[in-house]
Amino acid sequence: MTEQITIPYHGEARDIYAVYFSTAKKSPSDKDLQQAAERWREAHLDDPLKHAAAEFIKRGFAAVRVQPVASLPELPVPLLRHLGLGEPEERVVQSAKHAVVVMCQDLNIPPRSGLWTGLALALAAAELVDGVVFDPDALRIIDRQEAAGWFSPMGLVSAARHTILPFSVSEAGLGWMTTRGLQKFGLPDLELKDIPPNLQRLGIVMNAVAQFLIEKGFAATAKAHGEISSLVIDRDVTIDAAVIQRSTGTSQEDLAPEAEVTVGLEFDPTAGDFPFLTITRPRHVLSNHSEWLYSVMSRLLPVDDVPHMVASDSDAMTAAHQRAVAELTDVRARFQAGLEPGDVLMVKHGFPTSDGDREFMWVTVTKWGDGKVRGKLSNIPNDVPALSIGQDVTVDESEVFDWVVLLGRGGREGGYTDQVASGRPAG
Repeated sequence: MTEQITIPYHGEARDIYAVYFSTAKKSPSDKDLQQAAERWREAHLDDPLKHAAAEFIKRGFAAVRVQPVASLPELPVPLLRHLGLGEPEERVVQSAKHAVVVMCQDLNIPPRSGLWTGLALALAAAELVDGVVFDPDALRIIDRQEAAGWFSPMGLVSAARHTILPFSVSEAGLGWMTTRGLQKFGLPDLELKDIPPNLQRLGIVMNAVAQFLIEKGFAATAKAHGEISSLVIDRDVTIDAAVIQRSTGTSQEDLAPEAEVTVGLEFDPTAGDFPFLTITRPRHVLSNHSEWLYSVMSRLLPVDDVPHMVASDSDAMTAAHQRAVAELTDVRARFQAGLEPGDVLMVKHGFPTSDGDREFMWVTVTKWGDGKVRGKLSNIPNDVPALSIGQDVTVDESEVFDWVVLLGRGGREGGYTDQVASGRPAG
């Protein structure tokens, strides 16, 4: 019998956006905002979504008003800056005295008219006053140009476009990834714990599970006509390429052929005021948590993210190694001065194997001084029996083979030898 769990769920959804604008701009009137919304719909939306949005507003399900910024919750500017808030946008939100606030209420069923109508109204207002759009549920600034491309004629929802994936690293060198924004779909946010830091691409899985839950919720809300307060789901769920692609709104995902993984889900309603739905190993998996996470990525990606042994004596590899070493002094100074929140530094070292060779593995750096780099082993060793992932290790600075900084906002710096190993030019 399939094991199931019950999670809290709301069939009704609320959507809020705030558009901050410069004091140099005149506060728009209700008529200004209405006309701007009509222009924006005509320019950017197609039927049937365009008609659905117009009807939603006509029936009075959307509220748009100008409010003093002082009446709104304080913006988390340091967090927004870390997530990519640009200097021009920061000047606007820091100096704004008023904001256009958009609020909508609808059911969690396709096409989620309230979600799309609210976003369209916010983008229209931002275009009118040249403002900055803030999504308080996902705690992010919305790129106006990018968001204009999210609207499909049928109002299809992609999880990655309405949530963010905060990532942090513990003193043990393992990561914690969550979603932020699933509450706009009536769902608890997700979490994935104890992630080897070189597996940040597990965001693929987070978005896919979020998409799976959103669609489950849509189906349950439609069946219950909105009268629903919980959702029953299988303890183990399977995610395939189609769900992953729907979660990002693109069919161009770089996935392995027949990509498919099964993940476990756990929910403890007593775990704090806003408990997470936790992604775990499925019940049938016997390997440990880290090994399972590596296997997940190997099933999803055509060139998996599991670090592997590479030849270190080729000309290209030698050049990449030399470049990494030449930059090491600056990297050490950067680490000792303090990395940006969410950024992670790793160094690669060749650990001796049982046959006299070396296995190159990454170490998440926790301390660096006196010529020694200390940290946590972030790979599962293939041929070094004395080591295990997460173990404390110390590497002489002179024996560092490469370095990489994994950026909390996405992307990486360094990792030149991995670029060579994967067939990409070291850039």
